Amino acid sequence: MKLAPIALFIYNRPEHSRKTLEALKKNDFAKDSVLFVYADGPKDNATTQELLKIEQTRDVIKSKKWCKEIHIIESKKNKGLANSVIDGVTEVLSKNDSVIVLEDDIVTEKGFLKFMNQSLELYKDEERVFGISGYKFDCDKPIKQSTYFLPIMSSWGYATWSHSWSKIDFNANRLNQKVFDRNLKDQMRFGTLDFYGMLQSQVSGRLDSWAVRFYTSMLLQNGVFLFPNKSLLRNIGFDGSGVHCQRENKVEKDINNYIKPKKIEVSINPNIYDNFQVKNHQKKITIKNIKKKLKKY
Repeated sequence: MKLAPIALFIYNRPEHSRKTLEALKKNDFAKDSVLFVYADGPKDNATTQELLKIEQTRDVIKSKKWCKEIHIIESKKNKGLANSVIDGVTEVLSKNDSVIVLEDDIVTEKGFLKFMNQSLELYKDEERVFGISGYKFDCDKPIKQSTYFLPIMSSWGYATWSHSWSKIDFNANRLNQKVFDRNLKDQMRFGTLDFYGMLQSQVSGRLDSWAVRFYTSMLLQNGVFLFPNKSLLRNIGFDGSGVHCQRENKVEKDINNYIKPKKIEVSINPNIYDNFQVKNHQKKITIKNIKKKLKKY
């Protein structure tokens, strides 16, 4: 099995980056993997303290041999996370069939890379599968089967293929028009996650997210993501240190060291899907009426 390269995106959090890398180094396949680190640059008005944190973060990357091979790409100017991810993933996938993507606040379990690589191999020829998640969203009841599909994606430790990435439209205005034309506004709510609201914020410039554009593109093409029944990672960014993550007392539950993926039918189990939904004041969205909407196109 050819191992997928890893793309890690960092900025100005040296201790978060260190924890992310220490955990990555302990992964089963780390010693045989190639790591690309994209270090974002300083903003035009960066203070001396901010410049120091950026430099310290880059020093952490250079302090050890975290994987078999490391390539560090340092930006002189600040791109922002969205543009950094879009540019970096596109660059890696221009020379590779697949990629595993991490940010500087994702602490992985020992079997994360193994699960990702095995899953990438299992579903590489399934056009409807847009990616693999190492994170499990919260739900009401335990999920018995080891893996399952959902019509949404997670940006917390994921993997994708070049053929999937090439189908993503990062033009928010164009995506918004397609959602309007197909009347999919109500289908863009997953539990408490309002992806339609995020898309509107992207269009208006109040939000800069590559993930909401990935998700919308995937939804419009009836795509799915593979998820584990327990998380293979923890997000340590909810301490107020991140640009997009506010302070929050979040404790990850249902974490496992490794889950062995088995090839399953590429379809959405309605019972599992409904398990993730919560009762809203709006009409409850079910997988059945999502299919009805998409079937027209």
